Amino acid sequence: MDFQTLKASVEGALGRTDIPDYIYTLMTADINRDVRILEMEETTTLSVSSESTALPSTFLQVVSMYVDADPRSIMTPITHQVLSVKHDTSSRPYYYAITDGFLQVMPVPDSTYDVVLRYLASVTAFSANADTNDIITLHPGLFLYSALHHAAIWKQDTELAVAYGTAYATQLDLVNKANKRKKNAGPMVQRSAVQL
Repeated sequence: MDFQTLKASVEGALGRTDIPDYIYTLMTADINRDVRILEMEETTTLSVSSESTALPSTFLQVVSMYVDADPRSIMTPITHQVLSVKHDTSSRPYYYAITDGFLQVMPVPDSTYDVVLRYLASVTAFSANADTNDIITLHPGLFLYSALHHAAIWKQDTELAVAYGTAYATQLDLVNKANKRKKNAGPMVQRSAVQL
């Protein structure tokens, strides 16, 4: 599904062609607030040479992080409060906290380190009619019911708003369950026939 198809679906369901653009802004905010699935994961390498390093603009949440040096070392999350009182001499960083779009590390790096960050990235708002992404392709109901929920509120139709809000919550639950199955799925193992 692309953005044009989504808009046409919303307009068709509500029988209106004057749906304001902010409905789709609210829809995107819903997705970025509520959805945390494998298709949102991205990897980047940060060059960390000081206590604070900017995170990608699409950053939502850490999945995993390690210092890519010999030997590799996992970065361990701690709260910002603990980070602010815990001060070691300069060396390889091994603790981190996320603060206002920045990666805060401790100890203060004694050199420049490559830190490999696997993170959940936000969904970019649609603008062109042909815009699409992996999530709307796999889970179009999430986008559709969120947009319909906000459009029904705009239309001041409480009954429809409740119905579409419930449909969005149901879709979100189904997506989360499917994502959990994907994460927990082991490799497929083919067993050979047992001969007696």
